[in-house]
Amino acid sequence: MARLTLCCLDPLVSARRTLPPAHGGDGVLQARRLTLSGVAIDVVSRHGEQSLRFRAAAVRVEGAELMTPSVTGGATQTLLASRLVLSGPVEVRATEVEGVLFGTVPVVLRAPRLPLVNAPLWLPWVEMTDARIRGLQMRADSVVGKNVSLAVASGS
Repeated sequence: MARLTLCCLDPLVSARRTLPPAHGGDGVLQARRLTLSGVAIDVVSRHGEQSLRFRAAAVRVEGAELMTPSVTGGATQTLLASRLVLSGPVEVRATEVEGVLFGTVPVVLRAPRLPLVNAPLWLPWVEMTDARIRGLQMRADSVVGKNVSLAVASGS
């Protein structure tokens, strides 16, 4: 399954493994394990830039650290949770997604400059370990968390 999925995602995969620091206003999610169920992956335009869009029935995030820096350089919020479960429909948009696909294949997914096809790639599930998602926007009907804490650090 991992090999077939990687072939389908090939146009979005980059060889670069290290991501640059986040820009002000970019949401960043780091997770020990990220599982999307009933997922469609496509490329959409966001503020004149291409981004990846993942539409899923449910998303499960284990070992979550969600950082949302202020656009103006003010406070940065960090949400920590041992588990987050988002139920849907769920939509995740991102500029870059890095992790280990199905626990075996290290990948960095990026939106190409132009859409590849109009139709999305449909998969029954996608699982990544050591995931890092940049340029993050998420929407869900419901979010349930376990061991959740929120910290706010003022900007310098």
